[in-house]
Amino acid sequence: MTRSKVVHARRLRLAGLVVGMTAGATASAQQRDVLATWSWVDQYYADYAAMSAAPTGQAMDKWLAHYAPYAFFEDPTAAFFKDSPNGLEGIGRDMIRKAYVSAFTGPLGPVRWAVQRRVTSGEWVAVEGWVEGTQSGKPARARFTTWLKIRRGQIVHQIDYIDYAAIERQVSGKEPVPNAQLSIQATSHERRHSDRAVQVSAEFYRRYDAMPDLASQAGITRFVELLTEDFSFEDPTGRLKFDSRENMHASLTDALTAGDVKAIHWEVDRRITDGEWVALEGSVRGVFKGRPFGTRFTTWLQVRGDKVARQIDYVDYATFRRLTSPAKVP
Repeated sequence: MTRSKVVHARRLRLAGLVVGMTAGATASAQQRDVLATWSWVDQYYADYAAMSAAPTGQAMDKWLAHYAPYAFFEDPTAAFFKDSPNGLEGIGRDMIRKAYVSAFTGPLGPVRWAVQRRVTSGEWVAVEGWVEGTQSGKPARARFTTWLKIRRGQIVHQIDYIDYAAIERQVSGKEPVPNAQLSIQATSHERRHSDRAVQVSAEFYRRYDAMPDLASQAGITRFVELLTEDFSFEDPTGRLKFDSRENMHASLTDALTAGDVKAIHWEVDRRITDGEWVALEGSVRGVFKGRPFGTRFTTWLQVRGDKVARQIDYVDYATFRRLTSPAKVP
């Protein structure tokens, strides 16, 4: 080998070493960022629990410090309550303080949160799990998903989805308080095939949107081909649950046969992933029983290879029912 070739080979090896070291350093930095984010989130929920037990003292100030002065808060699922038919939203710490002081000096007792899964990318964090507390002295436990946009260590935008209907049923004695392991599950910090997970979730909604248009078994079959055989679906807010791809197929077939859904479109405003779980949030619009509707949703998709293994939905059904129910006769 000539001297020039030896020098060239050494340069290539050196370049490869530098690239490898840079990639490793980038991965380590990303892991540190994720660990720092989860530490921040853990402290936020610890301060939330403390605030709920003492909402008028220093605990409230400490919790509010997690929010930017201009933070925007919204809860589409609060449309469940008759005095909030459009859900809840507001801007600023004063609004947040007033709402939570009113809640926790009123019927709500202290709460604690158990995060079961969480993902982060850029400024957004999404968490999903259980909230446990009391209302009017009666115990209650419900599922929730929260989105937090964090900028320079403060929340600038928060979106909550909470299964309020379950809380009401439990407090009224219509259903028992469910058992749940209220502990934060370990989260992997390994960045897996994020691009593939995003692509699978995008194809999932493309095929979902196409089902009413195709109006045939072929459309349903094409959709369920994206699901694993042991696929599971749950929607706490709609009290829906399917434990296999076959059961999901049967449910979709029944819905198509009924002909109630003539069009549907899932508009995703936010999508983040760790390569296994994809969290999505946005609006679903369509036509149901001849009436157009639009309502908010958040969904968790667990991706395994090039298929979806699990789906967890939260939907603002109160708005959906209001828009699709027949007008009351005076």
